[in-house]
Parts: sequence; structure tokens; C-alpha cells
Amino acid sequence: MKAWAHWGRLLFLGVLLILLPPVSAAAQSGFDITFGNYRKPSYPVSGVVVDVRTREPIADVRVSVAHAPNPARHEETPAAQYAVTNADGVFRLYLAPDHYLLTASRIGYLPQRTSTVVPDTLNNAIMFYLTPRPIPVSPVEVTTTRAAERGSAVAFTDLDRKEVQQRYWAQDVPMLLAETPGVYAYSDAGNGIGYSYVKIRGFPQRRVAVTINGIPLNDPESHEVYWVDHPDLLSSAQGLQVQRGVGSALYGASAVGGSVNLETLAIPDERRISLEAGGGSYDTKRFSMQYESGLLDNRYALAGRYSRIESQGYRELSWSRLWSYYLTAVRIDPSITTRVNLYGGPEQLHLAYYAVDRSYLDGAITGDAERDRRFNPLNWRNETDNFFEPHYELIQSAKLGGRAAWTSSAFYFPGKGYYDDFPYGPQSFASRRLPDFEVDSDSLYPASYYAVDSTGAPAPQPDGRFLVTGSDMTQRLWVSNRHYGWIPRARFTHGRGELTTGAEWREHTGRHWGELTWAQALPLGTEPNHVFYDYTGRVRALSGFAQEAYSLDSDLKLTGSVQWRQTRYAIGRDRYNGYDFHQSYSFLNPRVGLNWNASDRWNVFGSFAHTRTEPILSELYRADDPTAVPLFRVVDVANHIYEDPLIHPERLEDYETGVGYRAGTSYLKLTGFWLDFRDEIVSNGQIDLLGVPLTGNAARSTHKGVEIEGGWTHPSGLELSGNLSLSRNRFSEYHEFVDSTTVNDYGGNTIAGFPDRIANVTVGFRKHGAYGGLTVAEVGRQYLDNSQDNRKNAALRAVSGYQKKLIEEHAVLNTLVSLDLSDLPFPRLLDGRRFLLEFRGMNLTDLRYETSGYVYAEVPYFYPAAMRNFFVSLKAEF
Repeated sequence: MKAWAHWGRLLFLGVLLILLPPVSAAAQSGFDITFGNYRKPSYPVSGVVVDVRTREPIADVRVSVAHAPNPARHEETPAAQYAVTNADGVFRLYLAPDHYLLTASRIGYLPQRTSTVVPDTLNNAIMFYLTPRPIPVSPVEVTTTRAAERGSAVAFTDLDRKEVQQRYWAQDVPMLLAETPGVYAYSDAGNGIGYSYVKIRGFPQRRVAVTINGIPLNDPESHEVYWVDHPDLLSSAQGLQVQRGVGSALYGASAVGGSVNLETLAIPDERRISLEAGGGSYDTKRFSMQYESGLLDNRYALAGRYSRIESQGYRELSWSRLWSYYLTAVRIDPSITTRVNLYGGPEQLHLAYYAVDRSYLDGAITGDAERDRRFNPLNWRNETDNFFEPHYELIQSAKLGGRAAWTSSAFYFPGKGYYDDFPYGPQSFASRRLPDFEVDSDSLYPASYYAVDSTGAPAPQPDGRFLVTGSDMTQRLWVSNRHYGWIPRARFTHGRGELTTGAEWREHTGRHWGELTWAQALPLGTEPNHVFYDYTGRVRALSGFAQEAYSLDSDLKLTGSVQWRQTRYAIGRDRYNGYDFHQSYSFLNPRVGLNWNASDRWNVFGSFAHTRTEPILSELYRADDPTAVPLFRVVDVANHIYEDPLIHPERLEDYETGVGYRAGTSYLKLTGFWLDFRDEIVSNGQIDLLGVPLTGNAARSTHKGVEIEGGWTHPSGLELSGNLSLSRNRFSEYHEFVDSTTVNDYGGNTIAGFPDRIANVTVGFRKHGAYGGLTVAEVGRQYLDNSQDNRKNAALRAVSGYQKKLIEEHAVLNTLVSLDLSDLPFPRLLDGRRFLLEFRGMNLTDLRYETSGYVYAEVPYFYPAAMRNFFVSLKAEF
């Protein structure tokens, strides 16, 4: 009830803001205009605004109205209305008979005026041809994280703000990216909200480098990206770029599968207020308010957003309650631009990181597969995640004369939170650093709490009493992080080349501790919230880089770069074990690429990159496990000697080539890649008790494939776009050592978790502010562990009741229908520039399918995806 009351207040406020028009609205009915007791008829006046050079329509142009001077009116007087052009550059006004002056204005263009007489000129559409005017912002940002069309030897896909807004409804970033080439995404909750994960070319997100405004987002300890900590950030996104392969980034987390570069709104193009509200299946709700100032006094700009997202999730007990904010302030000076960004938002959700076995998917539990597949094994009601990580960024870009530019990015990300956990089954007191204790009765607690004899019954001790060794218990696992750093880079133009240099300094400190919050049985004297592990992890990342882009010819560009990077891990303040060590990794990573623009439509590129990647901190020591030891071959705690880590850095050689074609709005891209690994760090298909994948080194492995991406738009409004990724991911040599006597030979097998095929096809039609589209998303087979469904063990596969350890290929049909209501009478009454109604349908065929999984004790477990579901939203701009 509280949630509904909260949403009721928000929706009431939104409706109130929309339905209370300004005082001048009476003059904008679009039908009749009242002067005293006389109702003066109004007439529709329409026109088009285009770019004078390209003749392309310009959206979001404000067309204001003034009464022209006449004998009775010696000077022009503003009229109480205006219009804003839609995506086709079209505007429409409703004016009473008179002589008017119309002014079309938009940031980035010179304003233009024209006169019209109503109703004399109604039969002629009014045309505005606007001349571009540079915004007074120095275009000097220095970046190595973004690739350029026909200039970079990198496979990449760009999504501008318009495309992001069309694709986004409330889902996490990975789910939006899933329609781009080679990208796969899934979520624990099944409906794309909550903990979500992205793969590029099959590589998990710890192998994907993510930056926001050029600042690394990957957690320095785990290399993971916790997208749930940044809900609704896409509402404030200026654009996204997804690079595949090693890419162009020269700092931040190592990019093996690819990189995601998100840019937030920097300088709002003009003043606007936006309201969005939507709801859909699984009690999913989203509300957002956003303000953009436009350029103030030709020097300043401000933008801010507040958002709230709630969902019950597809799976049982997989709800999310998320809110977020975004604030940016920009100052523009003749030679320097300064930007301050603040964003974040507390998140609270119920965890759902355990999957279900085949019996639940088939409905064998209750006979109702629809119900069974939604089961969440983490069914303690308090099994929740609670975290808040605000981001503070200071970004400055400056011109240093005519040939040099400089950009500095400083940031600070503090974070703190916890999740409550009810481990399955009794936990030993030893694992929680508590002593066993004796009692007089063997029936005081469940038998599993006692030390038992060979029959499984509680065993009497020599004194005739019974030893209690464990209990059911709950725990709260805390983390408190500080991540800060500085990334300067400079660009120097010389002759036919451009040299970019820079450095990176990042520090991360994370304190981790676990508290015992409840137990059915406890030794006497146990303190409340007993702490059973407490340690601090530290990471320092340093790098220096240089990149030269040299034009061998007007159409031929050679790019070469070299990066030195060092990562230093440290464990200290280990309250119980006394482990205190540090481990450093230093690598030199060269890259070279060549792009040839064969014509004004065709380009060809090729590239080579060598890179090395270190293990993550928990692959050296899993300090939150009280039974864990540092994973080094030589450990001497007394003398602080920790040598030869068991997990080695991986080494990659990435070969890529591609060809591109673009003619107007039609384009086609074809890319081929070959990734040759030594000591690739791979998942073995299992997870630990907290849902974290277990990993190891593979001696040799290869990943090779092709990617095709294209789009075509017909003048009638018909649109066709799509992509296809085919890959082959194999171990050349891999022996997994289970114990001292058991070795699994996985040579020649497909690597777990890599889909062999990903395809997306969208057919749409766009006309006069309306759009309708259908998308088919198809994913090929994925194996859940490295045995490739026990490929080399036919006898095991022949056992009765054997369950396949794979996710079968599947294809899902989605739809989007949107209607711009701006030209209808009702929005004009509200003085709004844009009213967009959107309807989305996901999994229209109601397909039962799975998205990911793991294997435990040779039993496969699967994460189910949501069945047919919908979301409807209304967006209003003023």
C-alpha cells in the first residue's frame, strides 16, 4: 500500500503539472480565440524548417509568433504562443486573422524571420532555411575511448541520443545494448531490471571496459560493472558507443571482448522540461522529471533529472526499488570548458542470483510450468541488496594554441552498502569464527546442528553431553569503497599527423566485513552482530600511453599506439588471518591499425593488438571466505612472503579486418576477427555460494568470427536494420585439474558461455511522428560448462535421466509502436512541444526460454526469461 501511495502521489503531481496550462493557454485552443465576448476564428498555419546546406529537416526548432506593426500598432508585440518542429522539421500553429512575424530559432543555428498574413497565405507552407552557427564551445575534448567513422581501424557501433531514447523504456544498460552486433545480455530477475549482465563477443562484462564520460566504471577489485547502481542513467545519455575487440581505449579496465563508452548530456541544446511516466507487466513503473537550461548568457548550462523505477521482476521475489538523480553544470570560456557532473541513486532489490534446474522449467514441481519456472531459491524475504555509490566528476577541456588541446578528468566515487544473506543449510561455527559448545540434550536442536556418528545421529561426547557444531544463521555482508583518480590527456597536431598522449592514476580502497545477524543456536557470550571476517583490499592503477594517427595519404590513415599499465593489488588489515600482501602486474600493450577510405562510400580497415590482462583480486585471495587461503604457490605468513600466483595473467593477440559502406542513410559493415589467447582466464561453469563464477587458466584458446551490420531507409518511411554475429570459440589446449588425481581434458571443446550466433533484425515504418517496428532477436546455443555437454563422455550422456548442460537456441519477437501526439488538439491546449505515447511488447510469441546458467554437481541450472510482457509510457516535453 505504501508503494502505491507513493506512486499515486508522483503520478498525481505529473498529471497536475501537465493539466495546468499557463495563463496564455486560452489563446491557443486551435479552434477559436476569444477577445472579450467575441470569438475570433483561428486557422492552421504550418511549415517546415530545414538546414540551408544539407536540406535535412531540423527537429526541436522553436517557432515563435509576434504581431507585425500596423497603423494601429506601431511596433511588433509578442503573441502568446509558439510551436516546436517534430522529427520531420514540421511545425503547426493556430492563428487568428492578422499580420504576423514568425521567428525560427534553435541552438547551433542563426535565427531566421519571415512574415505571413492569416488567412491570405494559408495555402502556402512556410519554409525556413536555417544557417548553422557554431556553438560557443571549444571542440577540444581529447579522447582515446571513442572511435570515428571512416577514421578508426576499430569495429564499433554508435547510438546517438535519439536512438537511445527510442530503445530505452526502463531496462538496464545491458538490455538496451543487446540489439547491437555481438552483444548478449540477461538479468537475474528475468525482465531486464535489477542485476543485469552484458557480454560482447561472448566475453563476460569483467572483460568489457566501460567508461562514462571517459572515466572508467569497472570495479577495480572485480573488474565487474554493477549497472544496477546507476538506474535510469540512459535518460541522461547523449550517446553510446560499443567497440568490439581490444578497441581504442588506452586506459581503464582491459578491453578483451570490447568496450562500452557512454557520454552524458554535456551542453543542453535548448531549454526544456521533460516528464515521463510509464507502467507495464510485473508491476513495473517508471517516473522521470528532467530539466535542461539551454545556453545561459552564452556561457553557462545546467541540467538535472530525478527518476524512480520499481518492478516486482519476472521471477518470484526479484523486486527492485531504484531511484536516481543526475546534475550537470557547464561553464564555457573562450579557451576552456569546465563541466561538473553529479549522479547516482540508492538501490534496493531482492537477490535472485541462484538459478533453477530443469524440473522447475518443465513444471514438474506443481504441474504448472508457468508458475514453477518463476521460482527463486533465495526465498528468504530479507535476502536484499542495498547500495549507494554517488559519482562526482570534474572535466575540463582547453585549447593550448592552434595545434594543441588538453583534457583533464578527475573523479571520486564513494560507495557503501550491504546485502543480507540466509545461507542454505546449517553453517559451521568454525566458518564464522565461533567455538562449538555442548548441551545436555540431542533434541534441543535439529540433528544437523550436532557432531554426528557414522549413522548420522548426534554423537555423545565423553562427558555424556552433545556437541553443537553449527546452526542455521543469517548474515549481513558489508562493503565500503572509495575510488578516485585523475586522467589527463593531450593532443598535438603536426604536419599530417596527430599525437595523443596521456596518463592514468586511480586508487581504490574497499573494506569488506561480514556480520552474523541471527542464528538459531549460538555459543554463550556471542556479541550482537558478531564480525566473522574483516579485511581491506586496495588497488592502484597506473598507465601512460601515446597514440599517433598519421595520414599517409588523404584517404589512408595509419594509427599506432603503445600503453604501459601497472596494477597493484594489496590485502591488509585482515582482522583474523593476518594475511598482508601485495601483487603487482606491469604490461606493455602495442596496437597498430590502418584505415583506407577507398571512395566517399567505401572504407577498409585492418588492425593488430597485443594485450595482457591481470587476474582479479579474488583470484588471488577470497578473503570473505573464512576458510580461504591466498592462492600462491609460496605462502609464508610470518615473513610476509607470497610468491607465484596460481592464476596467471592472460595474453591476447587480436587480429581484425573490416569493410564499410555508407550512402546517405544506408550502410553496411562487415568485420572479421581472430583472437589468439595464451592462459585465457575462463569460467569453469560453476559459481560459489554468493553467485560469483569460478575461474581458471586455459593453456591455449582461440575465438574467431564474422560480424555483419546494416541498415536501409526508404523515402516512404520504411526502415530495415539488422546484424549477425557468427563465432567459433574453442580450447586449443586446456586441462582442468579437479584434484590431485582427476584431470579433465577440454582440448577442442567450445568454451562455456559463448553463443555461437547472435542475430537481430528490425523492420519499421516511420511517418509523420508515428513509428511501428518489429524486432526478431535470435541467439544460438550456449554451453554451461567447458565439457561441451560432456562431448568426450558418451557413456555419461547415455545415462537415464541425463540433463543437457546447454541453453538451446531461441528467437524472440519484440515490438515498438510510438505516436507523437503533438499535432493533436489536446497537447496544444497544454502548451507542450512534444507528447509521445509508446507501447512496447516483449516476447510476443510467449516463448519459454532461458538466458544463462551454471552447473553444480553435474546438474545444470538455468535463469528463465520473462514470458510475454508489455510496457506503455507517455513522454511530455515543454
